[in-house]
Amino acid sequence: MELLAMRTKLSKLGGPEIATMLYYGRDRGLNNDGCADGGADQWTANLFHTRDIVRQSVLKEIQFVRILHAMEGVNRDADGNVLGDIDDDGQVGLRGPTNTTAAWGISLGGQLTAVLAGAEPSLDVVVPNAAGAGLTDISVRLGEGGLAEAVMLPVQGPMVVACLPTDEHQNPLVDGANPQSCMPEETEPTQGRQPQHAGELMLAWYAHDNAGFAVRAFGRVEGVAVGDLVRVENLDKNTTRVARVGPRGFVRVNIAADALGAVERRPLLGFTDDDNDPKTASDTTVLGARIRVSVLDRTTGVAKGVVDEWAWDVTFQNTVYPKGQPLVALQEGLGYPRNTPDFRRFYGIAQHVVSPADPAVWSRRYFDEPIQAAYDPAGGLGVFM
Repeated sequence: MELLAMRTKLSKLGGPEIATMLYYGRDRGLNNDGCADGGADQWTANLFHTRDIVRQSVLKEIQFVRILHAMEGVNRDADGNVLGDIDDDGQVGLRGPTNTTAAWGISLGGQLTAVLAGAEPSLDVVVPNAAGAGLTDISVRLGEGGLAEAVMLPVQGPMVVACLPTDEHQNPLVDGANPQSCMPEETEPTQGRQPQHAGELMLAWYAHDNAGFAVRAFGRVEGVAVGDLVRVENLDKNTTRVARVGPRGFVRVNIAADALGAVERRPLLGFTDDDNDPKTASDTTVLGARIRVSVLDRTTGVAKGVVDEWAWDVTFQNTVYPKGQPLVALQEGLGYPRNTPDFRRFYGIAQHVVSPADPAVWSRRYFDEPIQAAYDPAGGLGVFM
């Protein structure tokens, strides 16, 4: 109803299509569920994409400022209406040659406005609220929901996690079973939800789904104890990472791997534009790197269990990885553990890539090196607040 009302109002002003642009923009589906995912790829580990999506947003704002500048009481549209006369009284109601043009934004809007302040010198007042600068620094330090998942997981992952069932004191069970798995998100649709017995290690992938956090369990290994080793191998790259089960029964292993994204999987699985039903992969090896997980005795090094196939059907982003098919990485990633030299080196390089969209870089344009805009009659630098 709101869209219809807006379209009706804007039709009288000669621009009904603006309503659709405001509501839907250029959103596209990113996880094959049949729905558009607006803004889900605003901040990602795809550095060039993130850089350009920020710059594109600011470019739109610059263009809007120029449209406002054109509403000076002389320019008219194709029907002869004075540009900026929104109430048909013959007078410019927007901007005009003497009105103030200001910009304000908060959080993400504050970041965009802080870039706009340096890129568009004709603004009179700019007020970025709760903005931030040093984009890679923000991604490392900020705990905002969605940012860590979309930006950090592709850098640190793919990530295999595992856990033993614990008691009420978070100590691994010595005997018996826990009716609740140590991973609340895990599902076993072919078996039904099963209790997790003492010494039974649950294995899962940590993944991100449209800036959200996802856990997908894929297997169990029995007879595991604290101190045992979990070895993860990328069979296609011949690389290996090993970690030890901690005193609380948890372990995490990062390993670099290739995998197709949700959009790249669409033609292989036969998705159409309106599909929202899961599609089953007939050969999982075309979707991601083959992975083998082994659990080794802490003293002898003898394998207690090996998982290289999906133990049950697993669905992620509407793709079904069927039971018995080779275990593969759900998503691509660099596999850099946090606070390692490789991790820090990558983030140093990353900042160079995103700098053209960083408020910290554009801030020098506020006063020290303002952009010269003599070509614009309304150009010049206003007040930055």
